[in-house]
Amino acid sequence: MITVGRKSAPDLLLAGDELLKSRGIDVAETERGGNVTYHGPGQLVGYPILDLSAYRKDLHWYLRRIEEVLLRLLARFGLPAFRVESYTGAWTGTVPAGAMQPEDAAGETDGFRTVAAESAEALMPGGTIRKIASIGVRASRWITSHGFALNVTSEPLENFGYITPCGISGVKMTSLASEGARVTRDAAVAAVLEGFGATFPNLELPAAPEAGLRI
Repeated sequence: MITVGRKSAPDLLLAGDELLKSRGIDVAETERGGNVTYHGPGQLVGYPILDLSAYRKDLHWYLRRIEEVLLRLLARFGLPAFRVESYTGAWTGTVPAGAMQPEDAAGETDGFRTVAAESAEALMPGGTIRKIASIGVRASRWITSHGFALNVTSEPLENFGYITPCGISGVKMTSLASEGARVTRDAAVAAVLEGFGATFPNLELPAAPEAGLRI
């Protein structure tokens, strides 16, 4: 399924209805923030429902914390893990010296660095840096909904060719498997839960994560 966020523009959908239908892909508008993305088999999709009143009433802060959960997962499985300035999500790849923002400029304290926007624009088209997870959230009365999609296997990647993923021209999408990390479903779920436990203190984690985390 292709989901279209509130900020999506019509020209970000690159395939017509007939082609998408032939591929078994539906298109759905959503109330989340962010842009257009793809959801399908081979992804780990999580829709956290949190009361931000218990943490911090700040959606920007919340987005950075979801990024941290996913970046922790990448690091756990031995992959480079970083943010990209101005683009929400989790990224991997090879970053040349000097492309990172100074730590104090990034404003994050979780140990993950941020690629500066001007460097990212040069590194994305050639696939030197690659996006591995997308994030789009919503909050009503500070209760969160929607969430993230992490590419675990290579299966979803072909279908990103029908859209401009997250509205980022020239971005290359990747997956844990494509980056050489052979991760089972159970290992990916365990890493996400571990990341949430470390990032959101006193969070009550689900007793049956398979009910809320899918791959």
